[in-house]
Order: sequence, then C-alpha cells, then structure tokens
Amino acid sequence: MKTILTLCLFYCLQLLSLHSNAQGPNTCNCLVLMDPDFRGKTELYDNKGNIIKYVKHNFRDEDFIVFRLKEDNDSLFNVSAMYALTNGTSRGWVKKSPVIGTYLTSYTGNIAIYSEPSKKSNKSTIPEWTNQLVQVLACKSSWVKISLWQKGKLYIGWIPPETQCADPYTTCN
Repeated sequence: MKTILTLCLFYCLQLLSLHSNAQGPNTCNCLVLMDPDFRGKTELYDNKGNIIKYVKHNFRDEDFIVFRLKEDNDSLFNVSAMYALTNGTSRGWVKKSPVIGTYLTSYTGNIAIYSEPSKKSNKSTIPEWTNQLVQVLACKSSWVKISLWQKGKLYIGWIPPETQCADPYTTCN
C-alpha cells in the first residue's frame, strides 16, 4: 500500500511539473522607457548572452529610447528597443536595472498597486507620491511590477496598463 501511494505521489508531481513547464516564459506586452536622464548606454544581448548592440539616447535631437517588453525572466527582459521619434527597431535581451522604468499616471496623487497582476488581488495605495520614474521589476501580460521609494517607504507592486506612462516627453498627469 505504501508503495502504491509513493508511486501515485511521484506521478502526480511529474504531471504538475509538466504542466508548469508547458506554461512557457512570462510573456508580456508593455511599453517602458530608459530613464530620460540616463547618459550611458544599455547593452542588448542575443539568446546566448552575447552583446549584439548598444542603445543610448540621442540627446542632440531629444530622441529617447523606449522598450516594448515581450518576455520576462529573472534578470532580463526580451525587448524591442526603439527611438521615440525616429524609425528603427532593435530586438534582444536587456538586463533589468533602475534605468528601465515608467512614469505613473495620476491626477489625484494616489496610486493603487496590487499584490498580483490582477485588480482582484490585494490592493494598497501610494499616498501623495512625487512624480518620478519608477523602476520596472517584472511584467506579465500588460501589467508591470514596480519599485518606488516614497517618503522613506519602499513600495513594490503591480500596476495596470492605464496607470503606466512610458512617454519620455510628458509624465501623463
């Protein structure tokens, strides 16, 4: 009897493992930007981890880099990198960093963040936030997970697409 239970448990775990592997990578479709004040360059990598290109803002023409996030893993985003004003797109992986972020849209000064990428999850509020670029930590579907220091407190949570503003020319509020 003990052997049968052990075998059943083993096969159940195998099926769960197959199911979780079948879900694939964390895909998303979010627009974010490279910090408009960042004067450096950011590396784009291929699937093997080789640098394929450097991207940086064109400050002379005020043409800033924005990223379309397509996939998320532990330390990288799969992106389409493009200038906000001119044509041309580069594809690759970019390391997650504080220079990749979004602005928050708010006319009231309070921003709702969620524990999961769903409005049905636990909600908290960032009160009286100061308009600033917030770091994007992760993405799922059209949601981004952000990190924000406000008045000595660290806020980490998910924001829906209508709260995101990846426009380097305005802060959308």
